[in-house]
Amino acid sequence: SGNLIVPGSECYSHACQMHKRFRADLSNTSRPSVCGMYTGRPSNRLMIHFGTGHVRGKCIEDEICIGGLCTAAHFIEATEESNKPFSSFRFDGVLGLSLSTLSRSNDFSIMHQLSSRHSFKQRIFSVFLSS
Repeated sequence: SGNLIVPGSECYSHACQMHKRFRADLSNTSRPSVCGMYTGRPSNRLMIHFGTGHVRGKCIEDEICIGGLCTAAHFIEATEESNKPFSSFRFDGVLGLSLSTLSRSNDFSIMHQLSSRHSFKQRIFSVFLSS
């Protein structure tokens, strides 16, 4: 996935209740955003299907920071998460790091937003995984 997905404060499914949830009311920069078109009209809601589950949510724009790097970007605030697989995860949300072609749009790709603003010192990206 190329999207950032976080459980929202209006998500009452079991999977959401197990994790920290985003509270848009505590952000001075958060605002609703358009996810795409639905029946010819702009919509701020969506549903994403994964191999073993789904997320329903609404699209939000806010300032997102990773370490010292910050950018304005769009993300999905989950209003419902299926128990499988989300209730089995220890982490709270999903930070999609794929190419922007796998996100809703370039606006939803954190990596695209950071790189287009020349936030990176070098064109190198790495991930360290640990147990």
